[in-house]
Amino acid sequence: MAILVAVDPRTNPAKATIKKALRVDFDIKAPEDLAGPISQTFFLWLNSLFLTGYKRAFTTTDLGMISSPLYAKSILAKFSNIANGHIASSGNGFALQTFTSLGFYALAPVIPRLAVTGFTFSQSFLVTALLKYLEHGEQRPASHGYGLLGACAFVYIGIAVSNSWYWRHMYKSVSIIRGGLVVSIFEKVLRLPEDGGTEAKATTLMISDVQRIVSGLAFIHEVWAGILETALATYLLQRIMGVSSMAMLGLALACGAISSFVASKISVQQRNWLKAMEQRIDATKRLLDSLKAVKMRGAEDRVGQVVNELRRLEIQAARLFRALITVSVFLSYSTVTLSPLLVFAAYIGVNGADSDLDSATMFSSLVLIALLGSPLIHLFQAMPALGSAQGCFGRIHAFLETPEMFQNASVDLQRTRMHRGDTRLSSNPSGSYQPAISIRNASLGWSSDETVLENINLEVARGSFVALVGKTGSGKSLLLKSALGEVKHVSGSIELPLDKVSYCSQTPWLENMSAEQTWTQYGGGDPKSLAEVLEACFLDDLISLPDYRTGRVGSGGVRLSGGQRQRLALARAIALRKEIVLLDDVFSALDRATRQQISTRLLGPEGLLRRLGTTVLFTTHDSSIAMLADQVYEITVDRSLAPLSLQKPANGDAIENRIAQGETTEKGFDEKDTTASDQAINATVQKVKDDQNEKDTKVSDRQVYLRYVHAMGFKNAGIFLFLVIAFAICLKLPDLWVQWWSTALQQGDTRGNNYWIGMFALLEVLPLLVLCLCIFHLMFFIVPTSASTLHASLLRTVLLAPFAFISRVDTGSLMNRFNQDLMFVDAFLPLDLFNTCAELFTSTFQLILVAIVSKQALAILPALFAVLYFIQRVYLRSSKQLRLLDLSWKADLHTKFGETVSGLSVIRANGWLNPMREKFLEKLDRSQEPFYLLYMVQRWLQLVLNLVVAGLAITIAGVAIGMRDKVAVGAVGVAFLNTTTLGETLTNFIISWTSLETSLGAIARVSMFEQDTPREREEQSNVDVPDDWPKPGQVTFENVWATYDDKDGGSSWRLSGVTLTVKPGERVAVCGRTGSGKSTLLLALLGMLHMPVGSVRVDGIDISALQMTILRRRFKVVSQDSFFEPTSTFRQDLDPSGKISDDDVREILGECRVWEIVAASGGLDSKRSDAKLSAGEAQLLSIARLLLQNPTESGNIILLDEATSSLDRETEQYIERVMSARLQNATVIAVMHRLEAVSTYDKVAVLDKGVLVDFGDVGDVKARCELFK
Repeated sequence: MAILVAVDPRTNPAKATIKKALRVDFDIKAPEDLAGPISQTFFLWLNSLFLTGYKRAFTTTDLGMISSPLYAKSILAKFSNIANGHIASSGNGFALQTFTSLGFYALAPVIPRLAVTGFTFSQSFLVTALLKYLEHGEQRPASHGYGLLGACAFVYIGIAVSNSWYWRHMYKSVSIIRGGLVVSIFEKVLRLPEDGGTEAKATTLMISDVQRIVSGLAFIHEVWAGILETALATYLLQRIMGVSSMAMLGLALACGAISSFVASKISVQQRNWLKAMEQRIDATKRLLDSLKAVKMRGAEDRVGQVVNELRRLEIQAARLFRALITVSVFLSYSTVTLSPLLVFAAYIGVNGADSDLDSATMFSSLVLIALLGSPLIHLFQAMPALGSAQGCFGRIHAFLETPEMFQNASVDLQRTRMHRGDTRLSSNPSGSYQPAISIRNASLGWSSDETVLENINLEVARGSFVALVGKTGSGKSLLLKSALGEVKHVSGSIELPLDKVSYCSQTPWLENMSAEQTWTQYGGGDPKSLAEVLEACFLDDLISLPDYRTGRVGSGGVRLSGGQRQRLALARAIALRKEIVLLDDVFSALDRATRQQISTRLLGPEGLLRRLGTTVLFTTHDSSIAMLADQVYEITVDRSLAPLSLQKPANGDAIENRIAQGETTEKGFDEKDTTASDQAINATVQKVKDDQNEKDTKVSDRQVYLRYVHAMGFKNAGIFLFLVIAFAICLKLPDLWVQWWSTALQQGDTRGNNYWIGMFALLEVLPLLVLCLCIFHLMFFIVPTSASTLHASLLRTVLLAPFAFISRVDTGSLMNRFNQDLMFVDAFLPLDLFNTCAELFTSTFQLILVAIVSKQALAILPALFAVLYFIQRVYLRSSKQLRLLDLSWKADLHTKFGETVSGLSVIRANGWLNPMREKFLEKLDRSQEPFYLLYMVQRWLQLVLNLVVAGLAITIAGVAIGMRDKVAVGAVGVAFLNTTTLGETLTNFIISWTSLETSLGAIARVSMFEQDTPREREEQSNVDVPDDWPKPGQVTFENVWATYDDKDGGSSWRLSGVTLTVKPGERVAVCGRTGSGKSTLLLALLGMLHMPVGSVRVDGIDISALQMTILRRRFKVVSQDSFFEPTSTFRQDLDPSGKISDDDVREILGECRVWEIVAASGGLDSKRSDAKLSAGEAQLLSIARLLLQNPTESGNIILLDEATSSLDRETEQYIERVMSARLQNATVIAVMHRLEAVSTYDKVAVLDKGVLVDFGDVGDVKARCELFK
């Protein structure tokens, strides 16, 4: 009954999760859709969100629904052509296709943007009319002044309202584009061949490129608006200043031409930068996937140096990109600073030095120039952003044009077809005998120019079992993947009904969910059938785990042992109940007892697959398992397929072990092994969540800013702050000079216009000089320093974290810190920081100028500051949470994407494309909510500040009109000039600050991760460790109790009271069933576990007194998971020191039977990552590296963790003899599950449930221990 309850689909949460995907109920309207025009205009529909955020932290249900067009269902309808591969022929055409896919939403911002232009330039007429009214106030009726006051309110409130509508539509558009591009990249990946480089490339496109496109397209309407406003401003200025207004137009055209040139070059430099970024991302992913192997080898420092060097090269690759950005910023401010100078100089030049410049003329001109300045700043900064977006569109377009597995056919269609030859697809013929699987005259290779298997002919009858055997690297996996259509075969035909196939790969692919969900979510709804699979695959030990239903197996199943991962993947494939099952060496990771039980229960005469009449094609190294098949075929040395007699196992070996005949439990080894794996972590004890963002740790804004200042360096921060303040002051000094100039002219100053224009020229050029210094310092000192420092700190945090802790963190979550978070720091934070600081100090000095020239305005400043303080308190409490949710839920989306990419062959073979698509789109829907809402609360803040500016303008106008006889017209002109531009300045400040907030949110995530992550011991006690330690090489375990979690209170011991001594030079084999604690013993010796009781001593030195990285470097380790440094050649991988001659390297490689493989890949100087090695060949290469790095002398301790698990029997026996001869004087501790291999060792240790149940000479232990019988 307990088993039935455990697998009852009604209690399976995975079923409910899948059904929820893409089922947004559009009958339920979002608050925004229900809101009326006034509520939408003033964002009143956000009030409940602000109230919740002000009171408490957001939960996952607080955000609520957003507008229905932003969800995946609507987005897929709009982007169906792109998602299905029907794309334009060029990158620019693809960009246009993407934009037009928006439909109505592409043009929705146009009318509001025209309204923004209209209201903005109305300020010029308003200022002119107000100043003329003040100059001749005694001749005008009071009602005229009241009319001007009403016009002032209309204009400034109109600016606020039109901006509200414009930016709301604009960010709705870019949110839809973001979703459409993400979906299109995901759908493309589903159609691509499985390739190790696909994940890094596609992930970079989804994170970096899509974000750059979103940032660039947010200003796409500023291009035509900027051109329109330039023409309009020139026309209006011409009415005031005459032909001299052409000076401003000439300057704008010149800057525009240069900016266009910069934009055309920026996409090329960005491409180089992103290529370097992809290389770092790929290296980081490889590191995180093999973190256990890295830590076991003590290679943290060396691998960290490699990745940091890639980061340095990435930063170096971005230098020209940053130089172009510097030029762009200079051009964007050139127009606003130089235009007044050129216009006034041209006016004086045309009309003479004694020409009359009255206050109304000067300030009306300045208002027009200032009004034009902000759009031009947007335009010239948008053009490089759009150029960057164009380059990103080109990169995504190139990716979407990558040749697919099934060109010209949808992925899902292939599930109902047979595949034949290279391209032809055919349906099953009817009316004649048809084998379940048919391969005829096939020559197969991993690529079209490489043939591994030749003239393969195989027919598998329905309901029969066929085994494939062969040496390591002979091509067994290639044949299975070719049958599935995952590999491009060269010639011949393969027929297989793909919709009737289930597949289990040699390397288990698991989703990060509970163990129960992992194997039951796709297995149908029959409890009885699931119970049969549970029994056949021997999952009893997993069911007994306390977190079987509620915990997670970790990224790739990292919390489980290799055997447990393999059994879950096998159960998942069997539970599908398909007619044909393909198994790729699925028993290699299991101990002998478990292997014989599962193979008998599945493949034996009364096995489950026999009873179901299933057709089975499987590969194996185990001759006893091969004998369970009806037919056995061997891949021979001439790369062909030859049948073998069932009475003659492959390679003539003796049967490796007895087949279990009904015996399900061996004495001393209870099959209900509750011990977690050698990597398992009891998630229910500490309840530590995978995503560190969900922790209780909080980082204040002050800490975040200090963290960034610390990363850039206090000296750099001080210089930057000084320069940006100087720039803001220099930018506003000309306004004061114009006031003094106009006042002097009114008072009959005799110095003439030449004097004033000369000083004015100096004051206008000065801010540009300061700007150049500021941007250069930012781009070439602050950015490289902070980027390098933050990356190095993040990488060091990961590498120095205890393995038990870091394995709890989802790999996708870690990758997002190295990808998404650092992308914000590199690409967006620098300019956001400059623009925010520049606009902040500029607006501050504008308020000061208003107060200086209009003393009456001082009275409202306290009220103004009180309002601003209240606004920021309400805003920050919600926006801070939203920006963290945005980054966090993007991380979830990218994690699911990476998880899908890593298992493409398994997903396609088992027909899980639709379920995986639904899960991904559910993550996309979830990530769209904070993404869009964050933009909306930022626009709310912009609206409120625009209304504050409107209030300030109305107040100044009211005071001036009411006291027209007592105010100076020039002072009012300066006040209105700064009030007019204050609205634009505050708008720019809000846009920059809100973008800065998002970038700083990335730093906050990094800071929280650094604070939450403990570190391994970095100090070394006062212990004298000889340089040649460990020598002679004695290892002693004294009553060791070990656990992965130092806070579990002893509720989940992985080792319990282990005591044993390994003498110098002894070779000890460690055996036991899956999850018995074999690898855990090695981890304890390497200091990777918490040991509150007992001690481990090596040559008398307690390892707890040593620095962990130094401890591990003194051992020679071959781990179960092979790892190589991402950028290394074969030579660098095998001999990092570079001290071994080529002849010696070739000798060892030849002795390990891998030299021919290395030579075929290009020799010792070829890239290790370019070689297509099988799991067994990778293990042979790791053993070769061990033999090269270990001289034949005493004092070396060798640790082997399942070092030969993927080798065939004959190769394993051979390589064991090689190691025995080469490592004669070394102390060797080897974990293994092939019991016959222990005969070459001196002693054997047997573990069960973390307890040492036997230890002694091999012959004695084999004679008395049930494990060997």
